[in-house]
Amino acid sequence: MASVATSASSAAKGKKWNLSFSLIWNTVVWLMVVNFIVQIITSTAQSYLKKQQELEISMKSSATMSSASEPAAGISN
Repeated sequence: MASVATSASSAAKGKKWNLSFSLIWNTVVWLMVVNFIVQIITSTAQSYLKKQQELEISMKSSATMSSASEPAAGISN
């Protein structure tokens, strides 16, 4: 039993980082997938914000045009 504990502790001490090509490749692929998802969310949010701003601008311009087309209260022809 003592030999099992000794071999386990020596294996833990001698363990080095195992950076393989597959680990690096999987990390790169995951980073690309996460970046793609973030870009989709950002693009969706930007298009939604653009629609909201265009709606707000059209509402303000229609309100401005309707108030400009009404005659002033103190002016008579």
